[in-house]
Amino acid sequence: MSGAGAEETFVADEAEEAAFDREFEERWLEYALVGFNVDDIWAREATQPFYADDTGWLREQLFEADANLVQWRDLASRRHRGIQAPEHLR
Repeated sequence: MSGAGAEETFVADEAEEAAFDREFEERWLEYALVGFNVDDIWAREATQPFYADDTGWLREQLFEADANLVQWRDLASRRHRGIQAPEHLR
């Protein structure tokens, strides 16, 4: 993996891996994949008509709540470790 500040983290053994998987499934799955993704998909679909003719980008108005998204996209852009491709999956 590459990228500025990228840090690789590995589990020590199969028990630790199982514990990580269990924690993700029980604690984070709903927030990370279900809640966020459902909201994100809804937002993208809801804004498609506004941006469909490419003038939406010129008429777009950001407001205070957009700061979190802008900061997240900035962080992800600066610190990403590449795009996950099928060859990266187990």
